[in-house]
Amino acid sequence: MILDSRVCSLRLDLQGIRNEDKEDFVDPSMKLISIPSNDDQVEISQVYHCDGLLLCIAKENSSVFVWNPYLGQTKWIRPRNTFHRYDRFALGYDNNRNHKILRFLYDEESNESSRRTHIDVYDFSSNSWRVLDVNPDCDIPFYQNGVSLKGNTYFFGQEVTQATKVTEIETCLLCFDFTTERFGPCLPLLFYPPCPSFETVTLSWVRDEKLAVLYNHYVTAEIIEIRISTKIEPNAVSWSSFLTVDMSLVNGLPDHFSMYFEAKSFFIDEEKKVVVLFDSKEIKTCRYQMAYIVGDDGYFKSVNIGEKVGDRERNGSQMKTSLLCIAEDNSGLVVWNPYLCQTKWIRPRNTFHRYDVFALGHDNNRNHKILRFLYDAKKYRTGRGRDNDVYDFSSDSWRRVLDVNPHRGELFYYSGVSLKGNSYFFGQEVTIEEEEEEVISQPRDYLLCFDFTTERFGPFLSLPFNPPSPNFDYLTLSWARDEKLAVLYNHYDTREIIEIWISTKIEPNTVSWSTFLTVDTSLINGLPDLFSTFYEPRSFFIDEEKKVAVFFYNKGTETGCYQVAYIIGDYGYFKSVKIGVISNSQWQQGILVCSSYVPSLVQLQD
Repeated sequence: MILDSRVCSLRLDLQGIRNEDKEDFVDPSMKLISIPSNDDQVEISQVYHCDGLLLCIAKENSSVFVWNPYLGQTKWIRPRNTFHRYDRFALGYDNNRNHKILRFLYDEESNESSRRTHIDVYDFSSNSWRVLDVNPDCDIPFYQNGVSLKGNTYFFGQEVTQATKVTEIETCLLCFDFTTERFGPCLPLLFYPPCPSFETVTLSWVRDEKLAVLYNHYVTAEIIEIRISTKIEPNAVSWSSFLTVDMSLVNGLPDHFSMYFEAKSFFIDEEKKVVVLFDSKEIKTCRYQMAYIVGDDGYFKSVNIGEKVGDRERNGSQMKTSLLCIAEDNSGLVVWNPYLCQTKWIRPRNTFHRYDVFALGHDNNRNHKILRFLYDAKKYRTGRGRDNDVYDFSSDSWRRVLDVNPHRGELFYYSGVSLKGNSYFFGQEVTIEEEEEEVISQPRDYLLCFDFTTERFGPFLSLPFNPPSPNFDYLTLSWARDEKLAVLYNHYDTREIIEIWISTKIEPNTVSWSTFLTVDTSLINGLPDLFSTFYEPRSFFIDEEKKVAVFFYNKGTETGCYQVAYIIGDYGYFKSVKIGVISNSQWQQGILVCSSYVPSLVQLQD
């Protein structure tokens, strides 16, 4: 979103609405995004999106740059001639995925006409502008911005015909094809307004697959119609009706909403059959950015996204995903947000040790914390466990966490996985039995959770395996997105058999499992010889939909060593994918950091 001339990221999860047996709940999150290499004084007037890239236009069109928020990279674009405040832009790409910028140059001599006769294209491959000798078949109002879909950009246009003394105006859709660098024909919208001069027509997206078009007319201001494309190409479009809402029948909207609201921005949720409209709500002391969720059956919910204070927005809640990075010898500790390109270096309460182990999580208030297992050689030898510290982001300090060691047993600290803010570890509960004057140790594998809200370990959680001997088994934790745990079991006595289970319920004090995959690797053609004998499954992830597991392995050849991913499913499915060459100093298998990364808006102030 553009709010107060700044770029903000909005997360609006609608999965909690229309639930008859649960609370109707939406958790909004909007956060200001820092733009690398951008002076804080530069205010943004327009943003165009395509393929994960943002084309940002500074106020007064004084400068233009393309921004990749995920990689934190910007590319400033020099104009062929001076940008004008009324220039309009579009971002797209051709069939070779080469990105381009379309520029409608404002011409003061023809400012009474909406037709754009001067058009430039910037080509990323040549890093240069060139003039296009193209004209659309109809007028494109200079105040209308386009929407990028599948690399091309779609605009509203107006066809003007003169019948005797009556001027007929018809609104249509127009596509600029970045491959041919030409405009397509006028495409129908299927609305029949009393007069196009007093209508509001707005474009949006349904993911990156369809267009959505909203129609609202001054004469029937309370009626909002939305259609979505069933087919969309530069030279063809077909539509289906999605939603028709009489806003006068919706309880909860502000008084006279239909009279003053102009639908310049919206999106739809096909599954929930709702439209989300954006507006502001003013009270005596301040103004709020609002989202109105409306359905055709009278469903309505208003969501306060954030308070606007002066020229800046007061941020709401934050997303959660960051990376905790440990230097190879544990000499340094840094938290990194790859999405915002921010880092925060963490100073230790006492010197880090190379055998210290860490976990990253957050409490119920989304306050992030770091758990540290301090290495102590004497305690490690005597089985007395480890001391634990917690770093709290809110106080920017470490504190000793006392009396939190798990019940009698040993943790396999290297196996920790973070899920829903907490961290899960493998451990072994050891019991001693005396049999005919012989002392027998009976280890049992279990799962254990560290709860970052209570800052305590939960009880032992069962694993769905019955091994001949836990001393000779291999256990590995992974994720099914950020919703479930996946656990892999492999035993020395049956090395060729790999079992994978996923959690059906997972909380700090309870877990239940269902089987996902059981694979006999000796029956799979294509795996290296002796794979089952030498492979230690330290890292994997699963795809529930495809019913496959992906393992990481090193494969040596005469020319070098390669990192390889093996995709294995039941019924003998197998595929190997070479990821890249490994240098002689990096012979360990790649260790998975997470199975799916969600961009985070958590600000790291160092």
